Amino acid sequence: MYKTYYSSLIKTQLRVMQTFMKLLCLCFFLLIGGTTTLLAQDPEEIETTPATGTEEEGPLVEDPADAPIDEVVKKEIVTERRILKYPLLRESDVFWEKRIWRIIDVREKMNLPFAYPEDPFFKILSDAATKGDLPVYSTDEDGAKFKKRLSTDDVLSM
Repeated sequence: MYKTYYSSLIKTQLRVMQTFMKLLCLCFFLLIGGTTTLLAQDPEEIETTPATGTEEEGPLVEDPADAPIDEVVKKEIVTERRILKYPLLRESDVFWEKRIWRIIDVREKMNLPFAYPEDPFFKILSDAATKGDLPVYSTDEDGAKFKKRLSTDDVLSM
């Protein structure tokens, strides 16, 4: 008898609590929804005035340097900028170095410019070497790589 009384009491209290939570959530959402409409801005008319100058009369500002910047930064043409010279690299600044020898596979898509049919990269290098514009070095049998510089005659005889 006591069990059924307590279980029905608990069920009743649970229903009351669920109803209270539903009402509380409903009030919360109505309060939030109502305040967002109250915080909205009133529409105002924007006053606009036409430009005083026209293209026929000339530019609105006589000196372009005096004109206000319309963008985030001042736009300049790349050729007008001053080129910065990098300082020479000191030996003590080199933390780590490694020489890698690889064969370039010109069949891969990213290496296709090396195999351009009209003027391949090797032809450009060989033409520069035969003209003497490009220094050419040889390897010795003892393993010293690129120690001996070849003359133009040696390059032509290859």
